[in-house]
Amino acid sequence: MAFATATHAQTKRALLIGVGTYPDVRWKPLSSANDIAYLKTALQLQGFQPANMLVLTDAAATYKGIDDGFEQLKKQCKPGDVVYVHFSGHGQQIEDDEENPDEADGYDEALVPFDARGKYDPVKYYGQHHYRDDALGRQLEALRNVLGSNGSLLVVIDACHSGTATRSGSIAITRGDPAPFASPEYKPKLKTTLGARTTAEGFMSAAPLNTANMVVFSASSPNQVNYETHDAKGQGVGSLSYAVAKALQQLPRQATYQQLFASVKSMIQAEYQQQLPMMEGDGTQQVFAGSYLPQSKQLQVDRWTSDSTFIIQQGQLQGIYAGTLVQVKMAGSNSTVTTAVVTESNALSSVLQPRQRIDKATPYNIHIVSYGTAVVQLQITLQADKTVSKTTIDAVQAWLKKQPGVVLSSAGDYLLLLSKATNGTSMELLEKGDVVQHSTTLATGKTFDAAMQQQWQQALKATARTRYLRQMNDGGPLADKVQVIIAAEGMKDASNEWKLTPGTEYKISIINNSDTRLYFNLLNVLPNAKSQVLLPQPDEQPQDYSVGPGQPFEIDGIAVDDNATEGREYLRVVLSIRPIDLRPVFEETPDNSRKRNIGGTFEKWLNESLENTGTVRTRSGNDEVTIVSAGFQVVKK
Repeated sequence: MAFATATHAQTKRALLIGVGTYPDVRWKPLSSANDIAYLKTALQLQGFQPANMLVLTDAAATYKGIDDGFEQLKKQCKPGDVVYVHFSGHGQQIEDDEENPDEADGYDEALVPFDARGKYDPVKYYGQHHYRDDALGRQLEALRNVLGSNGSLLVVIDACHSGTATRSGSIAITRGDPAPFASPEYKPKLKTTLGARTTAEGFMSAAPLNTANMVVFSASSPNQVNYETHDAKGQGVGSLSYAVAKALQQLPRQATYQQLFASVKSMIQAEYQQQLPMMEGDGTQQVFAGSYLPQSKQLQVDRWTSDSTFIIQQGQLQGIYAGTLVQVKMAGSNSTVTTAVVTESNALSSVLQPRQRIDKATPYNIHIVSYGTAVVQLQITLQADKTVSKTTIDAVQAWLKKQPGVVLSSAGDYLLLLSKATNGTSMELLEKGDVVQHSTTLATGKTFDAAMQQQWQQALKATARTRYLRQMNDGGPLADKVQVIIAAEGMKDASNEWKLTPGTEYKISIINNSDTRLYFNLLNVLPNAKSQVLLPQPDEQPQDYSVGPGQPFEIDGIAVDDNATEGREYLRVVLSIRPIDLRPVFEETPDNSRKRNIGGTFEKWLNESLENTGTVRTRSGNDEVTIVSAGFQVVKK
């Protein structure tokens, strides 16, 4: 049993909140007392002293009791301390605070203290004792300020923030009410203005870098059910609380929050396959310590679909296709347990089948051994002026022939033009229509060396990624149930498509006509072949954007770029039943801001054996992703 490394004079403190029996009978009893008992034991093994644990249970965990608990904790803490905050109890969505309307979906998430009621009453109870995410966010931000940049804060929330009623709820206790708390006349409007939110709201506020890193574990995504489970003695216990307690007791030396969460997630999903625990924050920090380790770029098992197949959250956008071979290793170890092969992939995820049966409750890392056959290739024509030396032409041509996914053609889709420049040789990659994809100058006397080759390799990867996005068919299991509508002031062409000039503002409506809540990312593919993620924005979380059954979601504040080139601009809405984050795919450098937990650089986009098989298709047997697009023509003023 390894204790986390502590800095000099560092104190470990905990605030443990558990509500199991509510006076309002609308809230069913929970096993929160067992949660707290397990956590107290696990934290002591990690160096937390009982005298530094503030425990609030049942009648002590009222709204005021929780608020006072935070105030007491802040007074006791000093810079560099390590703090663990835990809540076990019910959770619920509540209509957005009219004085601080900050939620895109029209609802705040809230913890349910002991004195919160379950039914709206315009006179007696209108949600004043629900502990909103706004209130929790303010307390946590203040605590981070006290702890300073050398401190550490782990927050674990074993509650539903809302949820969906399920038939299994009759045999398994769930921690939340699927119906939001709201007045009968409340009509939430799902809307956001792009770029209008300067800071993130809720639990993960965008605190300055001189504050403590905060990591948040939630039992499930905002619109999923959080189930209770049973311990080895058959006693009820919260699934997240129990998993955290067990994982802390098995924690290897110098483990990170990322590794802790992987263990927790594996334990929960081994029993409740569809429950999706969430982690927010910088997971590279060591557990209960102030130091950081390099961010892991390893793939991990996202969830199991059966006893013999699992899914990873990378797919064709990252160059992973059917036939890709991987090694499955124990998390935190270089020991290979077995190998697995990708049986199918879509744009964003892949299904793998291990060669032998392995334990679903154990966290694993995935290491790619070899890639399968991809579906995008770049047909390039190489053309050079007579002024360019034969040595340079031959070097570029020889390099292109070695590049995966590149085919030299006399009539390609792209032209690589070598021409004389003032200070050397100009190299331009042009798409049809003379749209410049990439350009550099090879200085006089310089060769097409490794540094220049690497720069051009990244350019080809970016070009191929955008080509993939352009070729990607709209489709998926719910494509016929989702509409994306553009509204603007301007004119339309004969096919009823908008023709917009640079600087023109427009808005988008995403309409979900299905019976399933869908999370979404909004991508923009520009006429100059550049692509970007518009939503989620940098300080937001992938679970911030969803559209419920029968609902529209409006996005305004979008404008055609002032410097946009003429051509067709695409808006691709990528929808899924679970939150996904496409931002890491488009990032060339890691995010070191410690404001959110994201992946590293855009890597392995092209693999070693690209082959043209026609239009990219996104629908496959494992596909939970739906892609719906809208577009307009950018024209000159």
